Amino acid sequence: MNPKSDKPLGDWESRLDCALKNLPDRQAPATLVPRVLQAIQARARLPWWRRTWWNWPPAAQIFSLLICSAILGGVVLLCEQSSLSPVIEATSAWVSDLFAPLAPLWHCLGSLSGALVLVAHKLGTLVFVIGALLCLGMYLSCVGLGTLCYRLVIGK
Repeated sequence: MNPKSDKPLGDWESRLDCALKNLPDRQAPATLVPRVLQAIQARARLPWWRRTWWNWPPAAQIFSLLICSAILGGVVLLCEQSSLSPVIEATSAWVSDLFAPLAPLWHCLGSLSGALVLVAHKLGTLVFVIGALLCLGMYLSCVGLGTLCYRLVIGK
């Protein structure tokens, strides 16, 4: 059982704060700096193709973009010519059957988007601009209040 104390809680908080501030700083392990430097040097020694794409030489970046564009173009061409290939037709039918249960949802979303377009034509764009600005203002106020609360808790 805890007996009730007549001392104010603030005294206990100040003593705890003082005790925590008087604790010595923890020292980093002696192996930390060498391990970090070793990891940095190992990353710097990687060949260019093992680094991130942003660190590749410019010529390699351009070449890789050309290759990716050619692959994408081939996929688009293959999709356009899909009626010529029975394998692609079979795969397309299989994917269509796979997503068949989602057809009512797709039709519902299409109907809702059509209704939204009709409402937009009826009300005009000014209502939607005002609504978008209102949403932006609410978002920015949430960010501002969150930042304020964070600063109050952290104390900076």
